[in-house]
Amino acid sequence: PERTINFDIHPVGSYREEKRISEKKVHRKIVDLVFPVTNSFPMTTDGVRTKTDDLTRFQVEILDFLDTLTELNVVIKPIPNYSRKVCSVVDTIKHMQHATIHEGWSTNAWIKVYEPRALIIELPSTPLFELMAGDTEIFMLKDTLNPFSESALEMLKKRAHIFDDVADLKIAVLEWKSGSLPKLRDQSFYNHYVYKPNTHDRVIDLVNSLVRHAAN
Repeated sequence: PERTINFDIHPVGSYREEKRISEKKVHRKIVDLVFPVTNSFPMTTDGVRTKTDDLTRFQVEILDFLDTLTELNVVIKPIPNYSRKVCSVVDTIKHMQHATIHEGWSTNAWIKVYEPRALIIELPSTPLFELMAGDTEIFMLKDTLNPFSESALEMLKKRAHIFDDVADLKIAVLEWKSGSLPKLRDQSFYNHYVYKPNTHDRVIDLVNSLVRHAAN
């Protein structure tokens, strides 16, 4: 966060999201809550995301909490082919007593079959953007290493419940469970950064514009 990097962001949308929207809609199975566990990286690559020890601590706290929500249909979705090399909470997941473990799924494939009422993520990652368009309550921890810009964060706060620590996240989930938490469904972040029609043409136009600018 202390570094200044000079670059411009040109939102052109996600081709995968445009394709998903164009696909024929099918009836999906409802689950109460899903936690797609983020994979861990070795210490040598900690510079690109939340420190491994912090990520593990967040994940253990969240998993232990979710296993107490016995009246909800809670799904834990590790990354495909997860192991101790890329997931430091394998043992915690395997010893859960009440949550259902969905192994072998990418999030993109999973959401074609299942529709979660709520999503928990321990840092901003692909599932945030893949589930943002739906009727899903989103609970997310901040990424202090790679923070959003102020303008992007203000838009995102209208769609996701964002927290500094797991304790506050758990309180909000319990409020959601009781029905007392206000819904957040604003689509300004989604429409600005995630989905735009004609993404392919937008990318081509942007590249052509950059080439012309460089030539001048």
